[in-house]
Amino acid sequence: MSTPDHDGNATPGWSDFRAKIAAPNSPKPRGLTVETRHEYEQQGKGKLRDGRKARHTGRTVKMTLKVKPAFKAKLAALANAREVGMAEILETAIAKLEADRA
Repeated sequence: MSTPDHDGNATPGWSDFRAKIAAPNSPKPRGLTVETRHEYEQQGKGKLRDGRKARHTGRTVKMTLKVKPAFKAKLAALANAREVGMAEILETAIAKLEADRA
């Protein structure tokens, strides 16, 4: 059921909006081949993670935090400077806080 708009004409129906939300006619992207995947990984664009590092370090539990962008940038900068993960920076900070409290 359509309702009249300001001009007294009926509002557009579903068929009028279909063209606006239709999927693009471009072909679906194909997966990487062996050669393109190697190139993709070597250029650093696709650092694939398979979980071996997490198991090696013992960090297997996921934790999600909402933080300010500035905090995340500082944490990432500290982690990159020390060449460790952000989780290790947080663990070190907690250990320092606990040591200072004792």
